[in-house]
Amino acid sequence: MIIYEIVLVFLFLEDEFLKSKKKIIIGIVCIIVIIVLGSVAFRNISYTNSLKSHYVSRLDWAYNNKGQKVKGVSGTKGIDIDIIPFWQKKLDTNSVLVGVIDTGEYKKGKLLKNHIWSNKREKANDGKDNDKNGYIDDQYGWDFYNNDNTIYDNYLYDYHGTYIANEIIKTNPKVQIIVSKFMKGTKGDALDATKAINYAINSGARIINCSWDFYKDEPKMRQLIHDNQNVLFVCAAGNSNLNLDKEDIFPASYDEDNVISVGAVNSQGKLYEYGGYGKNGVDILAPGENINILLPENDKEYVDGTSIATSYVSGAASLLLGAKPDLKPYEIKKVIINGAKKETGLRNKCKSGGILDIYASYLLLK
Repeated sequence: MIIYEIVLVFLFLEDEFLKSKKKIIIGIVCIIVIIVLGSVAFRNISYTNSLKSHYVSRLDWAYNNKGQKVKGVSGTKGIDIDIIPFWQKKLDTNSVLVGVIDTGEYKKGKLLKNHIWSNKREKANDGKDNDKNGYIDDQYGWDFYNNDNTIYDNYLYDYHGTYIANEIIKTNPKVQIIVSKFMKGTKGDALDATKAINYAINSGARIINCSWDFYKDEPKMRQLIHDNQNVLFVCAAGNSNLNLDKEDIFPASYDEDNVISVGAVNSQGKLYEYGGYGKNGVDILAPGENINILLPENDKEYVDGTSIATSYVSGAASLLLGAKPDLKPYEIKKVIINGAKKETGLRNKCKSGGILDIYASYLLLK
C-alpha cells in the first residue's frame, strides 16, 4: 500500500509540473524506491521464515532477543546467540554426530524423530551383536544405567536428555544425535558416564555434550577425554554457584584443549545466579534462564541452568564443524571463545568475557 501511494504522488507531480526529461528521472526514482521497500519486505519475510523453520517462537529469546518479555521478565535487545544471520545466509554445513550423554530421549518427538542416529551395522531386534561392539541390538544407542538397548523408558526419567537434544537440534537442524544414556532422572554415576562417552565416540561422535557434573574426579573419564583430542567435550559449569577458579567440578574442570566449560546468563546479559563461573575456570557463557524447551510427548516448559546453556554451545560447535569439517576441537574452542559477545559485567566471570555468538565465531573461521 505504501509503495502504491508513493507511485501515485510521483505520477501526480510529473503530470502537473515536470517536463519529459524529468519524467525519466522520476520514473527511475520510483523504481529504486519500489526495489528498496520490496527488498526490506523480503528480508522481513525471510527473517520470519528462518525462525519458523527452526521451531523458534517469540518466547525463544536465546535465538532472537528483541527485549521481549518472557515469564514477566523483559530482556535486553541483542543478548542472544546471534544465529539468525547464519540461518538467513543458508550457509552450507555438513551433518555432524553429537553424543548426548544424559538420560534417555523421546525419539518420537517432532524434532528428535528425524535426528536420532541409527546404527547401520546392527540388525534390529535379532538378538545378536552384529557389529561386534559388545552391545546387542543397539540400533539407536544404549542405556548404560539399565544395560539394555531401550533409549527411552518414560517421561519422568528421560525428560532431561530429551530437552537437551531438542535444543541442539533447534540450533543445528542438520545434526544427528547419538543417544548414550547413563542417568535415570537425576541418578547416575561417573563410571557409567565414562562408558557412555566411550560408546558415543566409538559410534562416530565428534562432539560430546555433558550437561551434568560430578564433584569427584573420575580418573577413567579424565583419561578417556585426554586420549580423544579429536573430540570436543562441551561441559556444564554446574548450578551450585561455584567459582571454578577455586573449586572443581567434572568434567568441566579438566584442563584439556578439547574441553570447553559453559556457564549461563539470563536474557538481560547477567550471570545466572546459581551457575558456575570463573575467569579461567569457565570458557563461555550462553543462555540459561527462562528457556522455552520441548519435553517428551512434545510438551513445553521453561527451565534454568547451565545444562541448557551447554546445549547451545554444542549446537554452535556442530555448526562450525559442519561448515569446516577439518577443524580440530581446540580450534573450535578458540573461535567460540574469541567470537564471544563481550559484556562489561561478565569480564571476570569467564575466559571469553562474554556470551556465545555463533555468527561472529563463524566469521573467525575465514
